[in-house]
Amino acid sequence: MNDIVFPEGTVDLRRELVPIIKQLVRRGLPADFVNNCVHVGGFQPFGGGIKSDLVGGLKIDVNAAIKLEDKELDRHKLIMEAVNNRWLKVFPGVLAVEHLDDDRALMLMEQLLGFETLLESVYLRDTNLTDIDNLVDKTFVALKAIWREGKRSRAHLTDIRPWRETLVSALRRKLGKVFAEDPELEMIMDHPGTVMHSSCPPVPTLLDEVEEWLSALTDIPEALCHGDFHWKNIMSRKTGRGTSLRFIDPKPSVGYADPVVDLGMLYHWAEELGWAQVDAKKHCRSKFEAGRSGADWLLNASTENTSAAAEERRQRTQKAIDDNLERSRNSLGPEWEGRLLLSRALAHAGLAAVSRGDEGKTVRRFALGFCLKVLAEWDRLHKRKH
Repeated sequence: MNDIVFPEGTVDLRRELVPIIKQLVRRGLPADFVNNCVHVGGFQPFGGGIKSDLVGGLKIDVNAAIKLEDKELDRHKLIMEAVNNRWLKVFPGVLAVEHLDDDRALMLMEQLLGFETLLESVYLRDTNLTDIDNLVDKTFVALKAIWREGKRSRAHLTDIRPWRETLVSALRRKLGKVFAEDPELEMIMDHPGTVMHSSCPPVPTLLDEVEEWLSALTDIPEALCHGDFHWKNIMSRKTGRGTSLRFIDPKPSVGYADPVVDLGMLYHWAEELGWAQVDAKKHCRSKFEAGRSGADWLLNASTENTSAAAEERRQRTQKAIDDNLERSRNSLGPEWEGRLLLSRALAHAGLAAVSRGDEGKTVRRFALGFCLKVLAEWDRLHKRKH
């Protein structure tokens, strides 16, 4: 029999994983993990539970979700278990975190059988509008459970730079990658222009204004954030009693931050930008024009080839998020609209920055259009208020 050939970039953990599983079996696998992750020829009932010793050479197939990262996984596990134990079961159950060496750790988690991503539910499935409202409502309830848990776990999540100190530097870094990848866009850095029918100052001018505005803000709430709250990290499954949700892949390095960090990313996936994650070639169009004198530019982004029913689901999702944000506004602190716009801009810039080469040109410019549109909207809001 030929050896298994893994795709390029795949990490082969077979030699390290087998002894870890054996050790876990010797300790005794939790019943929840067995029910969700383990397929066997047969287990013997033992003392009302599951006998964890192998019987007669029994073969165990562990169908677990695996995450390989650095020692940050310890904090990852802390957040997941603390929220699950005290509030709601928001995250998959964690079996173990095993340190492979000084730099790598391996987390084994409950396999989410029968779950699908929120992206699939909204953009790819014929989910009815009432179910969409329910999904978004449940997402906000679960997200607030993470925020509440943060008050208890703060002592274990230290050395995190405040979001306000990192937001502008992250925007500069991500937009710098976009302009380096697509030199034709560089004039956006030096000249005002028009983005999606709105006037837009030069990017450095905008970012300088944002930095000054953020530094003057006071009384901004902080919460434990998921940190990577996009729709592929929100899973749902229909049950006899309704819908179950699970969040995956929190990013502990974000730590305690302005709660709009999560809301901005959640919101931006409900915008037309979500179509770029489904089938960009089919749905997304972008157009960039530069004036002959280099004194102005025009960037438009639009969606095409989407069915009326699918677009109605997306718009219903966006409205459900708007409604939940309105109900949450009292807990978000001062200037929450402006802070949310900046968080959305950062999320857009992140998608633009990872869209590389000629193949990613459409999505890169599409996402950049939404980023600049939101920044221009922040600029108008800021000048209107001040």
